[in-house]
Amino acid sequence: MNGWPGPGDHSAFLAPEPAERWLQVRPPTEPRSAGPSPQREGDRETRFSGQELHALQARVDGDRDELTALGIDVVSTGLAHDCMEIEFCAADPDRSLRLLTERYGPALRAVWLAESRTAEVPKAFGSWFADGTQLTVFYGLSHATERPGRVELLELAEAVIVTVIVTRIMVGPVLAVGGYRRAHTTVEIEVPLGDRPVLDAAGSPARPRWPRDQDGQDQPR
Repeated sequence: MNGWPGPGDHSAFLAPEPAERWLQVRPPTEPRSAGPSPQREGDRETRFSGQELHALQARVDGDRDELTALGIDVVSTGLAHDCMEIEFCAADPDRSLRLLTERYGPALRAVWLAESRTAEVPKAFGSWFADGTQLTVFYGLSHATERPGRVELLELAEAVIVTVIVTRIMVGPVLAVGGYRRAHTTVEIEVPLGDRPVLDAAGSPARPRWPRDQDGQDQPR
């Protein structure tokens, strides 16, 4: 489609400040653990050798696919004094903590972080384009933490409300990559947009039509 934003048209994809009011979309969870607590050297007699703990870590790392099939998403593994630690996400923490301690024994300290390392969150978009009954919204995705999701639409007589929903990494390590990648989604509306504003459910205000003229105003429809 002619007139779509180019690589340098950042304002088409990024909503003006303030945006991203939905970064914390779920209440924080308190980590829950089972197994021995790591102790400082000298606090108690060492029960497991370094060789045993390294072997246990290799075993757990080798079981990642099987644990995933059991509903346990391993986020990280590491060694502490006198125990091997595993951090994980799972929908059923009690069952998962019990399964891990029974499976790997007293040398394991299992820490549950959250139900999932990802969550679906609303994402503010920068602008939109209408062509007949097709409505296209433009938004940016973080290279490090966001993946494409879906667009939900509420069409009213006086406005069209758009919710862009993306999958965002909320728990665990992420790549240290800055910036964003351009994305757009086209949805079908029941009747041509006409003069109705397009509202952003993630940021409330009406978003501008793309393209704009040189004065920053929306070009005529």
